[in-house]
Amino acid sequence: MTNVLQTGAAWLGGVLISHASESVTYHRGDQKVPLSAALGQTEFTVSDVEGTRTEHSDVDFIVTAADLCLDMGITLPQRGDRIKWTQSSVVQVYEVMAPNGEQPFRLDPTETILRIHTKRTGTE
Repeated sequence: MTNVLQTGAAWLGGVLISHASESVTYHRGDQKVPLSAALGQTEFTVSDVEGTRTEHSDVDFIVTAADLCLDMGITLPQRGDRIKWTQSSVVQVYEVMAPNGEQPFRLDPTETILRIHTKRTGTE
């Protein structure tokens, strides 16, 4: 029997990517893969000796997990990987990261959609 939640998540992810996405390139070392990514932002609560504050990812890139294939197949994001997104002929560079040692991505329960947290680090 087909898992209805998984079928629905795959359909919704496909609609999101096909109707609300930007073309980006995911980089890890010398490897790269073109992706279609919807854009988002995540709020993080950060506590330190000065108290608690709220930080945001600069951009979350939301992609279909099966599309992030490097080297030997489907890959999960790692800190330090980069995403390049061209806006108005300028290549913006974003580094995969999250504060407080948190995981730099979220994967939905059906393992269909990846939300990759990033911070802008510059341009090329």
